[in-house]
Amino acid sequence: MTSDTKPQLHVSGLEMLSRCGIQFEFVYVKKEYEPPGIDLLVGRSTHKSVASDMTSKLKNKTLLSLEEICDQARDTLIREWDSGEIRLEVDEALWGIKRAKANAIDKTVRLSTLHHIELAPHLNPTHVEREWALDLRGCPVNLAGAIDLQEGSEWIRDTKTSAKTPGEDIAEQSLQLTTYSFASFILDKTLVKNLSLDYLIDKKVPAKKIFKTTRDEEDFRVLFVRIEAAVKALEKGVFIPARQLDWWCSSRFCGFFHKCRYVRRPKQF
Repeated sequence: MTSDTKPQLHVSGLEMLSRCGIQFEFVYVKKEYEPPGIDLLVGRSTHKSVASDMTSKLKNKTLLSLEEICDQARDTLIREWDSGEIRLEVDEALWGIKRAKANAIDKTVRLSTLHHIELAPHLNPTHVEREWALDLRGCPVNLAGAIDLQEGSEWIRDTKTSAKTPGEDIAEQSLQLTTYSFASFILDKTLVKNLSLDYLIDKKVPAKKIFKTTRDEEDFRVLFVRIEAAVKALEKGVFIPARQLDWWCSSRFCGFFHKCRYVRRPKQF
């Protein structure tokens, strides 16, 4: 149950605030928009093809065909690309818009195929894109989100795409997985045994890597104090910037990089 009179704090916003308060301020307070980059479009389109495959398995007890997955991955990327302006990096712009788009299509099909062949046959979803919202007693916001894939009380999974293999502690440190675990605990009255980030890595030979973890009451305690800190930041309008050495503080991963007052500009000689 939630109170419709309270604003919602989504998991994506909570994670963004943890990474960079200034990016959060641009998106959620100032309501500013910046065109997405290619990596975001590829991730979003792959995510949609995976969700369609899993929905088919949940409802029809069978996966989509490989041809259907490839067609959907391609069509989704094209639709996302054509729906608005795209932010290109220097190397991407040098390719030319047609080649950049073709590369993005190929990457989306490649990663969607990888999931379909290597992961999807072994998954048994009970929920796909499970939307939820929780009324936190005594808190001025509701906590909301959507769990990518849930396999009953056995597993909660989130699919990620990347050009590189992340650190081994990526799932252990994931605020997103903590929030999903807490939400399912409240909704289902049981603690899901396993959580994972399922990475589709676009190396020379694309590969999957599953980063598995668990959560307990101590993780939920940390989640609550982070939510309290987020509420205080919102109430006071105080937002802390990321460090410029953080990998996400770059033009490739932040559309607001070029106008952020906390970014040090190159020296002129």
